[in-house]
Amino acid sequence: MTLTACAGDIVVERCIDVLDCTPSQMKLMREGGISGARDLRKVLIGGEAIEPDAWGEMAEETEREYW
Repeated sequence: MTLTACAGDIVVERCIDVLDCTPSQMKLMREGGISGARDLRKVLIGGEAIEPDAWGEMAEETEREYW
């Protein structure tokens, strides 16, 4: 199991509802299946530049807010 998959699994298994991470971390978690994290409602992203494509993908999601 990759670190990416582990991070996504932790968010799902622990019913995390708020997450603070860097854009790089969020990219890895999104690739690893964090989309199944039904409890995750708010994500604060910062600490480095965010790619415009990433903002576009996150803006399309209706189940959580990105800040």
